[in-house]
Amino acid sequence: MFACRNVRTSLGPLLAMTALLSACGSPFGDCRLERVEVSFPATIERGSGTETATLVGSVAVGNLSVPDFETLRAVLTGDVTAENDGVIWTVPMAGTSEGWVSLAIDAPVSQGDVLPVGSAYDGAGWGLFDVPAGTKIAAGVRDGSFIASSVTGTVEVLEVMPLRLRLDLTATDASSATLRVTGDAGFTFVSEPAACT
Repeated sequence: MFACRNVRTSLGPLLAMTALLSACGSPFGDCRLERVEVSFPATIERGSGTETATLVGSVAVGNLSVPDFETLRAVLTGDVTAENDGVIWTVPMAGTSEGWVSLAIDAPVSQGDVLPVGSAYDGAGWGLFDVPAGTKIAAGVRDGSFIASSVTGTVEVLEVMPLRLRLDLTATDASSATLRVTGDAGFTFVSEPAACT
């Protein structure tokens, strides 16, 4: 047992150096740019007007800690049925300088699940997210001066590995104005060569 512990300790720096070299253009590998992307062709109903737009967003491994990025990637593009973490993703709202649609989902979920929105919040971003107890979905919608105080609706899990979701969200602000966003959001994991510096 003692010998094994010493071997692990002495190999640790060597393995760390090998990992570093393999990530930066050494003979052991190349540099990679990795990110998770979402494409969300959406229908947006504001009052009596309707607009269609493809809302897109992404997060790169450099924007989060490596463990957080790996968890987010696993939930959104891997086997979400085997995960146990909540994550949040966000796309900018079309036609406004300040706005977004963000959704937090608590894994695991399965293909065919229809999940009610159980919580609303005024926030956005990508990463790990503690979804309130008793719910699988939390959502936020902001569109210029419109800030959702409540969000209702459903999220249907169309596919897993990668995740594809059908969103039907109705947001209401403090003045009782409403905004509805519907459409299918699909996720992709991208890993491509990059110049090492």
